[in-house]
Amino acid sequence: MGSFELEALFKIFLAVALGGVIGLERQLHGRAAGLRTHMLVCLASALLIVASQTEAFSGLMARPGVNLNVDPGRIAAGIITGIGFLGAGAILRIHDNFVRGLTTAACIWLAAALGIAVGFGAYMLAGAATALALVTLTFLDKIEHHFDSPAYRTMVVVTRGADTRDSDRLCREILEKRGVKVQSQDLRLLPLDDTADLTFLLRASLKVDAGELVSAVAAIPGVTEVRWT
Repeated sequence: MGSFELEALFKIFLAVALGGVIGLERQLHGRAAGLRTHMLVCLASALLIVASQTEAFSGLMARPGVNLNVDPGRIAAGIITGIGFLGAGAILRIHDNFVRGLTTAACIWLAAALGIAVGFGAYMLAGAATALALVTLTFLDKIEHHFDSPAYRTMVVVTRGADTRDSDRLCREILEKRGVKVQSQDLRLLPLDDTADLTFLLRASLKVDAGELVSAVAAIPGVTEVRWT
């Protein structure tokens, strides 16, 4: 076994290890794309780059009548393009205002990039990128919770046999006292059932006690149902 084969084996095993480090963090957070997915993505990326540098490809290019241009840079570009489909599959739209899986999709993209870096022999760069990714995913995740970041939520208030204007006014007063801003509002009347649906698109702090807010709105006379999403 020559030096090229030994280095190639080292590259693919290193790619599996680095991809596994990122995948383990996602696995511990209960994400569907976890340890095995990131290991395989990183392995596949490194394997494609290494394979493009083997003597088999060089010999094929040198055969008479064969016009084959194997460019590792183009292969890397193809990997990044193809990995976009896998990353898109990790993104879930729970409802109109809540999307989940963006960080996992970014990690899958990162795993592909790590595999490419290892395949080209940039070991120090791949190791440093893995360390920075772990810092971003672990320590910065804890720091984010200390910031009072706003979030968009939807609240639907169903009333029966009540004055819609009074219900709207009381809802707004409750929201205003808790620092929740109404971005937009939609009203749907059902005269036959004597009911009305008030839909509020809200901009609220993550620290707002949703349970207490919903209970306060539900206590308004005539309110029969409150949905918070």
